[in-house]
Amino acid sequence: MRPKTRRTLARLALDGAWALACVTLALAPTPALAYVDPSVVTYTIQALAGVAVALSAVVGVVWRRVRRRVFALLRIDENRDKVRDPEVHEIDPSAPGAAALLAEADAAATADEALVGPRRPQNVRWLPRLLLAALAWGCLVYTLGVVTPLEIVATSLDSFVFGVGPLFGPLVTFAVALAAGGALLLSLVRGRGFTVAVSVVAALSVACFVQSAFLNTGLPVADGTSVPWEDHTKITLVSSLVWVALVAGAAAFALLKGRSAKTAACVLSVVLVAVQSVGLAATWGEQQQALDELGSQGTVWDGKPLATTEGMYELSHGDNVVMFVLDTLDNRYLDEVVERYPDALDGFTGFTRYANTSGVMIPTRYAMAALVTGQSLDDGDGAWGHAKVAEWYSEDNLVDAMGSLGYGVNVYATDLTRGTGSLQGRVGNIHRVELDAPFWPTVAELWKCSLYREAPWALKPPFWFYSGDVVGDLVGAGDAGAKTPFRLDDAAYLDTLREEGLSFGGDLEGEAGTYRLIHMAGSHYPITLDADGERVGEGETDYVDQTRGALRGVEAYLDELRRLGVYDRTTVVVTADHGEWYLADEIGGPSSPFLLVKPAETAEEAAAPLKVSHAPVSQHDLPATLLKAMGDEGYSAWGRAVDEIGEDERRTRLYNATSVVGERHVYTALKEWAIDGDVRDWSAWSKTGREWPIEE
Repeated sequence: MRPKTRRTLARLALDGAWALACVTLALAPTPALAYVDPSVVTYTIQALAGVAVALSAVVGVVWRRVRRRVFALLRIDENRDKVRDPEVHEIDPSAPGAAALLAEADAAATADEALVGPRRPQNVRWLPRLLLAALAWGCLVYTLGVVTPLEIVATSLDSFVFGVGPLFGPLVTFAVALAAGGALLLSLVRGRGFTVAVSVVAALSVACFVQSAFLNTGLPVADGTSVPWEDHTKITLVSSLVWVALVAGAAAFALLKGRSAKTAACVLSVVLVAVQSVGLAATWGEQQQALDELGSQGTVWDGKPLATTEGMYELSHGDNVVMFVLDTLDNRYLDEVVERYPDALDGFTGFTRYANTSGVMIPTRYAMAALVTGQSLDDGDGAWGHAKVAEWYSEDNLVDAMGSLGYGVNVYATDLTRGTGSLQGRVGNIHRVELDAPFWPTVAELWKCSLYREAPWALKPPFWFYSGDVVGDLVGAGDAGAKTPFRLDDAAYLDTLREEGLSFGGDLEGEAGTYRLIHMAGSHYPITLDADGERVGEGETDYVDQTRGALRGVEAYLDELRRLGVYDRTTVVVTADHGEWYLADEIGGPSSPFLLVKPAETAEEAAAPLKVSHAPVSQHDLPATLLKAMGDEGYSAWGRAVDEIGEDERRTRLYNATSVVGERHVYTALKEWAIDGDVRDWSAWSKTGREWPIEE
């Protein structure tokens, strides 16, 4: 560095330190408690005004000096493109050569006119162009590639289970590379084209911010359900108009007011980066506080303990109780499967199908809390929400009752909302797992999530995603028995089961038996499974074939039980987390999750064809059914086992329907219904009047 440059930088640093000291002394006075006579207030105000004027003068002088030195250091000539008036002199029209002089003056005036106004050249040197491009383009990349995906993950730990820590490196690395490359390319554009380009990029950042803050009303949730985009025509039109207005306005402003446009692009980019950074930090803080209050034993950075595949394909030499939970599989869906595939249930020998079954709760995260813990709401509960779910999981529940009988309990599910922290140590396969996020899948999946939220409505369909698919792509399929995160992927599960099969676990010798709860996608969207259990593209299958394919996963497990010689003495329950449902304030039709039960029995009974029962059973009866199968003499404290309920018995069952209102699908309350008769007869349903507000 040249001596002159070093001296300039040194003086610049001293001037900055002096200005900072002046501002600090002015803005941070030492507080004092004293009485001020009203008669001297006017003089005080005048004195303060004088100080303010003097301070502003000092700041102005310092700013001009700093600006002059920065411009000199960067070799920026702010007068380079300015038009200077030529020397004025009189031309005598009658003088010799006057006509030539007048023509020359007119030509010079015409040339000068082209250098002022909106048509003047906007040739900024390359280094300033690069810095401005880095600000504008970097802000857009920071919005789409860092802030939005990290915020989505931090606020959706119940769906994504992993924290932002494993994702931070790939996202930031890609964002820095993309920002650097984009800024370099943008800086190669010169003149007015650069001004327009950098203004449009800045406008895109603003548009993304406006979209996520104000124009995502009614944005469909990423739960795998097909989205009827035609129902969102109005907001799509409004969103498109806003984006066009912002981008077109930025381009027009750049053409008319080039210097002001570049200044605006710089200021807006800096402000947006600052605002979003503060917002992201606040979001992380709020989420961490919520996790701490609910005792989830997780952090926003590291995520939470989660269900792994450990022991998923192992059985005990003792007794085994297995419960499959197929998502959204209503009895009506099963009827359609049997109608299309009459042999669909032929492999379920020894089973009884309970065709008159009522559910517990909807959606999945509510239903799984009830199925895993065996808990239910009563009059003593004031409200439903994350706190109540966390309480169900943390207090003594069905898991502990099974453990007290000597059973090793493993739960394979992804929708254990607010439960994995307290279940760790009580459920054998729940651990904190170090996620090694693969670079490109992480970038691709989370950019897709980001663009779904930030893009205008007209461009959202290609970026629609299902959170379960994102988790599956990031955690990987995992090997049989490995301590890798469990993923909700029926096709991958079936492939592993066919290739690896089941085996007896050597470390299970000391257990009286094992309990395995395996959650499968079942009939849930997205519909990507064919009737053979193979993954296909959306649109190539339907929910009937998908349901048939999911049942093949259960059949393959049953075949393995037969191969190992333990089919007859293994209790198997196959059900759904909930039946058919839709987003509405009030349900308008019945919902009935299917239920198949095979108790431990003789080989002859286990080989008998499937039977059908219309006994009025409920999923509330499952805890007693499971504990009875494990030999618990006190199982009746949990209710009644399904095999004890007669077909002719008159019995009222209770079901909690979730009320969902508004375009943003806000869950407002659980409303209790009584079912007195056949669950699929809507006339047998009536509201009890009991409700629990949802506080989430």
